[in-house]
Amino acid sequence: MYKFIIGIILGMIITAFAYFAVTINASTVKLPFTLMAVLIVLIAITIYLAYRFYQQDQRTQLNKQQPWLCLMKLHINNHKHLPEFIRLNELWIGHFFELEQSDKALAKHPEQIINDGGYVITLSETGRVAAVCALFNKGEQTYELARMTVHPDFRGRGLAHQLMDVCFNQLKKVDARKVYLISNTKLNAAIQLYKQHGFITTRHGSHPD
Repeated sequence: MYKFIIGIILGMIITAFAYFAVTINASTVKLPFTLMAVLIVLIAITIYLAYRFYQQDQRTQLNKQQPWLCLMKLHINNHKHLPEFIRLNELWIGHFFELEQSDKALAKHPEQIINDGGYVITLSETGRVAAVCALFNKGEQTYELARMTVHPDFRGRGLAHQLMDVCFNQLKKVDARKVYLISNTKLNAAIQLYKQHGFITTRHGSHPD
């Protein structure tokens, strides 16, 4: 929390300094609108910096409270984890729905995600796969986030949030233009997770496929 406070104070100092600097050089400012515009921009930057400080502090506090997060090992496109990737997904899909033909086709060739330029992301602890998800390459720098699930033994430990962070980092690395996901309204917890990480609902209705 202290970083959040420091961010606000720092922003206020910057804003105040800019205000006095502009006031001192008022002779060069032809319109009051210019001064207002500068102040509005500085205030917006202050709020943004304070929010980023707050987010970082929250993650730091979470890691302190739950140190096991740091023990998780990240894997991207680890072919050895593909069978567990499929098994964990079939486990949660079978719990809520029935396996469809697309699920069975993916189970036969999960490596196709990687071959198509996508990413299978897994987290493991002491050799056990704890959480999985995938980024499907849809072309034109667009990716679909899908197949996210956490092993029952590791739930309640914030791993879904960690997966989301890893996905966004990976998307930045490849200069992705767009990422989207498709979910079912029955999965309320998952939808809340997506919204917490910035996703918004753009369409309601039947599955587009």
